[in-house]
Amino acid sequence: MSGSLVLQINDIYSAVNDLNTATSSGDNRSIDKQISALSLTSSVLNFAIQASPPGASDYLTGVKYQVDAALTGAALTQAMINIDQGNYSGAISNTLAAMSTATGLAALAVDKPGLSTALNGLSGFLGLSSNIAEKGPEIGDALAQALSEIQKMQHDGTFPELDPGLMAGFAGEVLEGWSKEFYSWFPDDWNPWKNIDRNSDGVKKYHIYDPVVLDLDGDGIETIAANKWAGVLFDHDNDGIRTSTGWVGSDDGILVLDRNGDGVINDGSELFGDSVTLKDGSQASNGYAALAEFDSNGDGKVNAEDTNFEQLKVWRDLNQDGVSQTNELFGLTELGIQSLNLNHTNTDTALGNDNILAQTGSFETLDGQSHIMGDVNFSFNSIYSSFNNAIELTAEQQQAANLQGVGRVRDLREAAALSPELAETLKNYSNAETRSEQYDLLDQLILNWAKTDPDYKEANELQMVSWVKTANEGIALTPGQASTGTLSSPLSQESQTMLDKIHYMLPILNAFSGSKSSQIYYDNEADIKNVFNTINNAYMSLKEGIYTGLLYQTRLDDYLAEIKFNLQASNPSELFDYSGIQEKLEQTFINNPEKVFTDLIDLVNHHPDVLTNWLPEGKELLINYLSKVVDQELWGDLVPKIDLKTFDDLGFIIGTKLDDTLNGTVQDDILVSASGNDILNGAAGSDTLVGGSGNDKLYGGAGVDILIGGTGNDNLEGGYHGDTYIFSKGHGQDIITDYSGGYAGDDIIKFTDVKFEEVKFQKEGTDLKLSGYNEGDGITIKGFFNTYYDIEKFTFSDQTITMDYFRQNGLTFDGTDAGETITTWSYKSVVKAGAGDDIVTASGYDDVLDGGSGNDKLYGGAGVDILIGGTGNDNLEGGYHGDTYIFSKGHGQDIITDYSGGYAGDDIIKFTDVKFEEVKFQKEGTDLKLSGYNEGDGITIKGFFNTYYDIEKFTFSDQTIISSDIPKIGLEIIGTTGGDTLTGNIGKDSLIGGAGNDILNGGDGNDLLNGGAGNDTLNGGIGADTAIFKILEGLGNDATGGNGIDTWSDFTVSQGDKINISDLIIGQASKENLDQFVSFEKSGSTVTLSLDRDGNDVNYSATKLLILNNQTNVASLDDLIKTDVFII
Repeated sequence: MSGSLVLQINDIYSAVNDLNTATSSGDNRSIDKQISALSLTSSVLNFAIQASPPGASDYLTGVKYQVDAALTGAALTQAMINIDQGNYSGAISNTLAAMSTATGLAALAVDKPGLSTALNGLSGFLGLSSNIAEKGPEIGDALAQALSEIQKMQHDGTFPELDPGLMAGFAGEVLEGWSKEFYSWFPDDWNPWKNIDRNSDGVKKYHIYDPVVLDLDGDGIETIAANKWAGVLFDHDNDGIRTSTGWVGSDDGILVLDRNGDGVINDGSELFGDSVTLKDGSQASNGYAALAEFDSNGDGKVNAEDTNFEQLKVWRDLNQDGVSQTNELFGLTELGIQSLNLNHTNTDTALGNDNILAQTGSFETLDGQSHIMGDVNFSFNSIYSSFNNAIELTAEQQQAANLQGVGRVRDLREAAALSPELAETLKNYSNAETRSEQYDLLDQLILNWAKTDPDYKEANELQMVSWVKTANEGIALTPGQASTGTLSSPLSQESQTMLDKIHYMLPILNAFSGSKSSQIYYDNEADIKNVFNTINNAYMSLKEGIYTGLLYQTRLDDYLAEIKFNLQASNPSELFDYSGIQEKLEQTFINNPEKVFTDLIDLVNHHPDVLTNWLPEGKELLINYLSKVVDQELWGDLVPKIDLKTFDDLGFIIGTKLDDTLNGTVQDDILVSASGNDILNGAAGSDTLVGGSGNDKLYGGAGVDILIGGTGNDNLEGGYHGDTYIFSKGHGQDIITDYSGGYAGDDIIKFTDVKFEEVKFQKEGTDLKLSGYNEGDGITIKGFFNTYYDIEKFTFSDQTITMDYFRQNGLTFDGTDAGETITTWSYKSVVKAGAGDDIVTASGYDDVLDGGSGNDKLYGGAGVDILIGGTGNDNLEGGYHGDTYIFSKGHGQDIITDYSGGYAGDDIIKFTDVKFEEVKFQKEGTDLKLSGYNEGDGITIKGFFNTYYDIEKFTFSDQTIISSDIPKIGLEIIGTTGGDTLTGNIGKDSLIGGAGNDILNGGDGNDLLNGGAGNDTLNGGIGADTAIFKILEGLGNDATGGNGIDTWSDFTVSQGDKINISDLIIGQASKENLDQFVSFEKSGSTVTLSLDRDGNDVNYSATKLLILNNQTNVASLDDLIKTDVFII
């Protein structure tokens, strides 16, 4: 956030400085720009106030008042211009905006003169706004009054213009808000080398602050933790520096004595703890020892009988700010306390928040009750500090680079004001133009800053031979008394060198950490090495932090100035325009390539938040510059002008035109090969590997790496953590192997010039292939569908697709024109198989399978799937749950097998271009067949009439039916070559027995009964049924056309039953001559009908065809003819 604020403040300068010019010129567009900049800044300041630590928000509030005042004046000026131009609606809008801002000003500064008058005028105008349509021009008078009131305030200083000096200071402080974080590199255990006795040589080496605390509310002593600058800062050890400390809760109190009578508790000397100097000149060992001097009568308790009892007070820090206020100091009798008992026991009890109750005693109240009084060892962190007295700076000193002070060093700017040596070094450092120049000055800068520590001391050394724990340490954080001894052999030169470096670094670290470790103890040379490594690591962290903190106030400051606002931004990511940075780098590259590389690497590696969105672009820019000089053979010209060690320090490892093997280090390296077939090993660290031309092998190793294969067919292996693979058109056929091993981090494939729609995704075994975006290019991601081998993000030139997106919306797999077997992954898939006879098998998710052309087999698996066979004769199997099968005319003869297994969900057949009336439904055994809607097309639903195999819905282009509707619409039920029993439903069914002696039961409805070959039994059931006799295939000359002798058990004339023999009769038959074709014989109630196909007994003779049982009402053939039973 801080970097954003800096840039916004920079724009405020121009906004405010140009405000009067814009006003006098009547340039409304210019004022529009100023208002946009000021409004944006006001919003960011509001956020900054909310996020600021105590104390800082007051300053920011003052700045916001200045900004909002200028914003109000600008809005009113714009309103006046609009009035002059006759734009009354615009003027009204401006005035309302001014009123809103002025109301905010009232909250920021209640007592500003004239503010209420302006607000009243604006309120009066607002009251008229609801009647604008009726009032018309009359609104101008009220508007003018409001405007004149507030403009008067602007002119008389109530709304002053922004103070450039104030804004400059604010800009600096905001940047310091980011850069001061240099101390964040410090280790948690700042100086573990401080293994020394607490009271050695009279100086406390390890601070455990222990004031006396009273439990005032009877629920035990409650404390809070040390919390950096956001928590309490207090000067426990009377050195004029307040440091971060644990503290007592607001319900309890600290025993205090205002020793200097200034009405304030200044430091630890006015508490009762180990910072109190006793009458004999020694330091109190704890709070009870300090309190004992107030027991003037020696009775073991401090009460009204003692001389100074009335001077003692209890400090309840009600607002928890570590600063005493008058209303927080209470006399003992005011709290009903009559005595403080000096008797105590050592308890070393943890109170939470890293605070310790070291000794426990009691105090008594007037009611005779006893309460806890203890000596509490507060936790502390001396890194987070603040000096009690500020240094007044000149205008020139205020412009110097600054870092917030820590430990016992002041803010860099204040420290430089006290030290001419530091001021000179800081000036030279700020003017240095390259990284190497600044690094040459950095150690001296740190040393000079450290020497401003008022307690700066050189380090000594002793040999440590034994440790003894001392009593009353509160908690065993420190060792006991150390004694000296002699090493069995002289120190090696290496160890002596380490000690010399320790002597240099330790006082510096003490200064910045607030520690007082002046002595170093070691037992052997291994101890020296361990201590050196700890101290050296801490010093290097400090050094790197200070370098980073000063970067954007010195060498890189010009780059921030190149970032511009996009005032028309529709979202925050577009707020800043970074193109100026690249332009500046391009210009610098022409004249000073060395500076470009060093500046750019620091821009990428050390950045404030404002550059976060630019970082990927910056890294690519760095790589592009390096690739440019290598590929264009400019490297040889650059070498004499550049210290190659600089590139080594920055992690550059450059290849040649040969077949190189480049090996990285544990640092963040950049490996760039030129031409040749190269091998690049990044090793540890977050590396960038650029293959250049040639068929290269890139191995990122551990770390968050960037791999760019370049032209040629490359093998890329990122390694653990989140790696980025960058591709462009023309990069060839590359292979990625990315095994994450379960480590965190998103792996990314990024295309610089390829759109998402250009890429085809194909699955080959466990690999994922990307192709189609450029001839000759492709990427194979090995083992992508195995655990730990996937890529989390795919970034294209037009959009970014995440794996979560693919999992939720489906990953599209494209087939080829050859017959292939495609197996999807374990998430939602969309398969476009293409031409060829394909086999597609999906997982248990909601998949879309499109077979394309060819005779395909599609298996949806579990999940709610969509299956599209396409043209060709396909086999479709949806699997469990509700699946949808989509068909169109021309899709061929398809077979569906859909076993639901009892799982919920409606299976659906959906026709895109077929109406319901076009479809014929047929039942073959347990299958349902759909046909008739297009020549050559048909669908067989296997086992439809078995449990769990039905389709619940049939959607046509004009209507939708459900499975329970099928019996009502009538089925064509077809038997087998054996003896079948076919049973119709309640609709108009067509039963076709086929070969064999079949039983046909029509059921309800007007059914068609076709027994076919064999002696069949017909039962029409309810309804007007028709027995139909067809010439069977190959039997056209047979006397019955291949039909057997059928028996109709429930033939009923009155029910409208019919006998259709039209297909068998040869010649002209009519009701008048039908007796020549059909003969009638009755025995009892059984009627036998015989057929002479040609009616003249020449080629055919009468042959039994149909037996009608239970015909009590039929006496003759004429009875059947006259009732139109026969269809001829």
